[in-house]
Amino acid sequence: ESDADGASRLRSLPTLRHPRVSWADGAADSEVFAEALCSLWSEHVPVDWSAYYAQQRYVRVPLLPTYSFEPAVHWTNPSASMYVPSTAAEVHQAQTALDAADGVAVSAEPLLVRLHPAADERRWATAYCLAYAGGSTAAFADFARGAPEWLEVVGVEMPGKGALADTAWPGESASASSVSVDAAAAEAAEGEMMRRLADKLAVDASGGALVLVGWSMGGMLAAELAAHLHAVGTPPRLLHVAGRMAPGSFVEAAGDIDKYILASEEVRASDAWREWLVPMLMADLRADARAEQRAASLLAAAPG
Repeated sequence: ESDADGASRLRSLPTLRHPRVSWADGAADSEVFAEALCSLWSEHVPVDWSAYYAQQRYVRVPLLPTYSFEPAVHWTNPSASMYVPSTAAEVHQAQTALDAADGVAVSAEPLLVRLHPAADERRWATAYCLAYAGGSTAAFADFARGAPEWLEVVGVEMPGKGALADTAWPGESASASSVSVDAAAAEAAEGEMMRRLADKLAVDASGGALVLVGWSMGGMLAAELAAHLHAVGTPPRLLHVAGRMAPGSFVEAAGDIDKYILASEEVRASDAWREWLVPMLMADLRADARAEQRAASLLAAAPG
């Protein structure tokens, strides 16, 4: 047990990156673990550095001091420093602000995340990748790592994932306790968002071939983008869709969430599952159904 003053001195050090932080943001698990070790060492916790570096070879730099840094702090404005522990009152104030904002999500434009940049003089094509329901651009990390130098790989981060984790699909306002969706308004707003995204991709890929890659839900979004691009005279060079049926044959999955995603009972009982994962996935599945309807209409109206 600890009183309020004691609680203010407690620190929680994560050793793995937060699930909302994508690989593209540069926060690898190994980096987060190393930062946690350094934080422990700075607080005079013994760390077996020999074991940590057992598989690596380094040469000692003799000019650096061999002693630990002076533990005393002398901040001119401690309240503005992230390195000075907050008081119990400050923690309470911050938590109150977070609680007040809980469930209030704003819509945002899709974000282009360059997973594998290519030099302009070598870039032949740009692959824009859209993930499955519940997935972020991190799903394409392995694909990006193995891409040739002439291929630029760009993840298209949709609302609710990765860097846009605190945003919502247009027309939706989701929280753990309630869901409010105007289906017609959401479909219209998302349709306009996808048109703007198609225009953005056409400009971004200028000078090279435009390729669309979509997995599951991302495949339907990619098909919709392809229809928009074709309508304005800049069709993609390639449309790759995996794990998705053709438009018009969509099976509603939102009502049977247990069959859609595999998770252990322990995970399903967690707060993160109930308060973040399930609402985010349900919002994606609703958006997926609306995208399927739009794509089917666009393809049906397309000449030929």
